[in-house]
Amino acid sequence: MKHSLASQPPCRAKVFFDEIYHDFGTPKPWRIFDDVLPTIEVLQKRGTRLAVISNWDDRLCPLLESLELANEFEVILVSAEAGHAKPAPEIFQAAAEALQLPPAEILHVGDSENEDHHGAQAAGFQSRWLCRDSAEPIGNSIPSLSDLL
Repeated sequence: MKHSLASQPPCRAKVFFDEIYHDFGTPKPWRIFDDVLPTIEVLQKRGTRLAVISNWDDRLCPLLESLELANEFEVILVSAEAGHAKPAPEIFQAAAEALQLPPAEILHVGDSENEDHHGAQAAGFQSRWLCRDSAEPIGNSIPSLSDLL
């Protein structure tokens, strides 16, 4: 018996991927670390301008909105829209331009040593590597966002 491709059921991996991809863009699988909101609040009270630079896609802004975080940031720069992904200096330069600040006046905090920490440093930013799982600080790493305060 011969089957045409059109009559074949969808590939289970494709269906599984589509479900995960969709869910990843919703607040359901995410949790906000306990240090995030208090740190944002204190930094905003100090007049610190906040931005996001992310290697993500067009689902990030709606996700941040649904998590009630989008309004906390002056700039949200997403790699899929910017045309460059961290650690490329262009995405960091785009953030500096959007904030109208020289790179040396910007502190970038991220959880990837290469993409965030080294990428930001190469672009002339100050940088801290958010390394939540490290018992001992490594270089310019911090174990919690509250260490920025």
